[in-house]
Amino acid sequence: MSDLKAKAEEVQEAAAEAALAENDGGVTIRGVNIDLNGDPWPEEPMDDSAIAGIPEAFAYIADIDYSGLPEKQAAVERGASMLDEAQGQFGRLKALLNDEDKFKGSTVNTFYDYLDIIADVAEDQGQLAMELATGVRTQYSIRKSAEEDAMQIAEATIDACNRIKDENEADDVKMAFMGLSIALAITTAAFTGGMSFALMGAGLTAAQGAYEIAGPATDAEGLGGSKLDTVLNGDQGMYSLLKDLEDKMYESVDAVADGLWKDVAQLNGKGEHDKLDNLNPNPGGLVDGPGNFRATEAVQADLKELYNLATGNGASSDAKSNVPQLAKDLSVATKDFNDANGTEELAMGTASGPWELVLDKLQKLTAKASTALYDGGTVLGKAAQSFAEQDGYNASWIDKSTKEVIDREDPTEPLPEQPDYYTIEEGPYKGKQIPLD
Repeated sequence: MSDLKAKAEEVQEAAAEAALAENDGGVTIRGVNIDLNGDPWPEEPMDDSAIAGIPEAFAYIADIDYSGLPEKQAAVERGASMLDEAQGQFGRLKALLNDEDKFKGSTVNTFYDYLDIIADVAEDQGQLAMELATGVRTQYSIRKSAEEDAMQIAEATIDACNRIKDENEADDVKMAFMGLSIALAITTAAFTGGMSFALMGAGLTAAQGAYEIAGPATDAEGLGGSKLDTVLNGDQGMYSLLKDLEDKMYESVDAVADGLWKDVAQLNGKGEHDKLDNLNPNPGGLVDGPGNFRATEAVQADLKELYNLATGNGASSDAKSNVPQLAKDLSVATKDFNDANGTEELAMGTASGPWELVLDKLQKLTAKASTALYDGGTVLGKAAQSFAEQDGYNASWIDKSTKEVIDREDPTEPLPEQPDYYTIEEGPYKGKQIPLD
């Protein structure tokens, strides 16, 4: 049982005891019982709907387990870290390919150009991964903030009920109700997309918590009054405060969802700024044909180094600086993204649908980049190998028994089938189906 669910039961027990105290508040004059406190509660307080409904009033927060959200965030951040590590690893290879006194041909030129493309793509894919991490972190902050606010309401209600029970007076019981200030920050942010993704463009980052970017808290005096009915049902009573909190929480969750839907639109070429070209590792003619390759003034060491960097075979002074290693890094990123796929959907609320769509798109693009690098490295390696095999001097270092030039690690792709709609699982729009196209 969650702490909040147990606390809600404490509220119910305290309210029942306060009701019994109010029932004992009458006096008998000439044989007639005069109730000094207004309408009496039932002899069994739990029979009253206002008391019986207390646990359910907290359930919209207490029943949502959001404890798994940090791991969901960590999974996409691991993928982002792999994409970041892929940057700047190929200085030696690019320097070698760019020296026309050593190597020429369409294979060399195309691959050299593609290394620039893949570096930019990996950087933008990493930014998109951090956008997804931002979405999860914000959802976690919203849920945690709502739970803490609900706990404040519960504690103040218990305090008021105890004063009624012990002193028949709760007028001096007041609370500063900390509204979900994250709602103010999120819902007033302009999710324009711009040159960055929607959530980060609104000033949120994965590293920031809700409290760090929250606006000023809203204060409301509540739970004053000497009657239990006022404490529970008054304008600033427990039920009213919980309803206000519920509205703010769902408003915040929906605002994050709106930002992610804008990201979906951008990735589908339907937004204000089309992001897909920046993220798409289109290999172009990288893997067409057997490869056109000519070694000009290259010496054996140059040719061997090129082969090693393109294929990962042979000794290399830097194990990270070869094509298969970069492709493997991107492949590992797809597996990290897969770890976050389809998890914690209930805790993500209405943001789950667009979040999963963005993740699927990212995972497919990262897998495409990994496969294209493996293919390109294979073409370049075979071109170097073919050239060397035609020269008895260079052929001495070619292992003719090797069938595969590159030992691949296949990337993990998301499941291809997607529902044509997303069903909202909670909140005022529960059950509503949102088209995904």
